Amino acid sequence: MAETNVGASASAGKHARTSFHTLDHTQKGLDIEGLARHWAVDYDVQIRIMGSVFDTGSAAIGDIIAELPGHPAPAAAVMALVDAGFLKREPGPITPHTRISLPLVDRPEPLVLEAPAGGGAPPAGKKGKKVAPLPDTVAEIESRRVAPTVSVVKLEDLLDLPRFEGPAVYLGLKGKILYPGRTDKGWPRIAAPHLKGYDKVVVLRDASGQLTPRLAAVAERILGLHAQALRGYRLAGSLPIGSPVGREEYIAARLFVAEGLILAQRLGFGLAGVSDQDFMAGARGPLDQCLDVDAIPEGDEYHLYACGVEARAVVSDGDWIVLPGSEVRKKLTPTVGAVVNSLRQEWLFSGVLKDEGARYRLTEPVVFNTGTAAANFVLGSKGPNLAAWSGDGSSPLERMPQTP
Repeated sequence: MAETNVGASASAGKHARTSFHTLDHTQKGLDIEGLARHWAVDYDVQIRIMGSVFDTGSAAIGDIIAELPGHPAPAAAVMALVDAGFLKREPGPITPHTRISLPLVDRPEPLVLEAPAGGGAPPAGKKGKKVAPLPDTVAEIESRRVAPTVSVVKLEDLLDLPRFEGPAVYLGLKGKILYPGRTDKGWPRIAAPHLKGYDKVVVLRDASGQLTPRLAAVAERILGLHAQALRGYRLAGSLPIGSPVGREEYIAARLFVAEGLILAQRLGFGLAGVSDQDFMAGARGPLDQCLDVDAIPEGDEYHLYACGVEARAVVSDGDWIVLPGSEVRKKLTPTVGAVVNSLRQEWLFSGVLKDEGARYRLTEPVVFNTGTAAANFVLGSKGPNLAAWSGDGSSPLERMPQTP
């Protein structure tokens, strides 16, 4: 199985084929502090393996092997780092899906706070002071919530818009048309002529000061999803791309937009008849990419196995429908683009994509306009692309008409 992964990655041109000619299985390996001593490990090998794990905190053995095309014994190199204590593997049989992670760091000794002279309770922790760490029985996380300050302004009154600096998002309303936008540099962008002809605009700023340009880009896309999904309304233009963010940031952006639209409705922006629940739930994702299970059309069937995940798709009228049950690789490469990250976050939030720990799994069919886009989503990279799919003993590339 591991060899299949390596072959798929290498043939896709993800990495230039690396020369490992200095590795000699008859030797014991380099005896150097900080380096796992094994014939299959040298500086380059260890750095590649550790880098694969550092990206997300853990990685499947199959994914790590895919980072070592041409290595004569990539699995042995991974396990050498585990044996040396540099990495840790999950218990159970070793398979391409076995997770490799960083070893747990020893927990520091608890700080004992002495009672003041004369008795009494120890002093409470203050800002800048050391406090006792939480016991192992307590888990804690700090909320990254951004709280909206909402302004609803008629177009002719835009000069009365509060002067502010920094990131914000806005939604223009013209009849039943909604225009989502964002600004990274304050109010002048909103007062620009591009909103000419609109009746009102609602501006969502962050009262907590935590809204970054990247998070504003995510909130802008979420506004676009609302514009697509609200019954009777229409999105002006195309759906914003968004920006790559983590899970907590995405949820914070969802809550920020939902609360902002609820408050905007109270301020008379419009959107009458939309319930608070609709604002909170939002859209499952782009309307043209979500499909009901009973609406899957007949078509040519394709199969993908690469980078430790397996997926199935049906091609009908040029659309690629990735089927429920298909696995989705968790790791995202930097070159994959913001849209793939946005789709994953949206479908995780709405339940279209399920987190199974080692990988994601689709619970509903999703639609892409090309096999390349479908593969990019499934694999989290621009790796094998169309060549990753096969069906009826052939690749989609082989079925494409050849240019004379």
